[in-house]
Amino acid sequence: MLVQFAKHHGARVIGIVSSEEKAVAAREAGADEAIDYAGQDFADELLRLTDGHGADLILDGIGKATFEGSLRAAAKRGHIVIFGAASGPAQPLSPWTLRDGSRTVSGGNVTDGIGKS
Repeated sequence: MLVQFAKHHGARVIGIVSSEEKAVAAREAGADEAIDYAGQDFADELLRLTDGHGADLILDGIGKATFEGSLRAAAKRGHIVIFGAASGPAQPLSPWTLRDGSRTVSGGNVTDGIGKS
């Protein structure tokens, strides 16, 4: 759903997946690229695909296995949203880490967006 929403609004979407089956599903949903984080350094590959720019927005539902890479892959002034922990909670983060590149991080829970107001 996030891929389709982003594509509808004109975004270039690079999905980070854990298997070839999930890569196929991401592309079928409209992702421009899919990177298997289990088989390669996804941050390096994302930076390569964006000519070193990085991602302006990263939606990270994986957590522990990807958060460090998400920090490296975020563009200058990029934003990371942690909304899940499929591999476990992300490691704690020092706010000072965000200074270089002026990156920001926020968290959210899908149920907060669909529950009662």
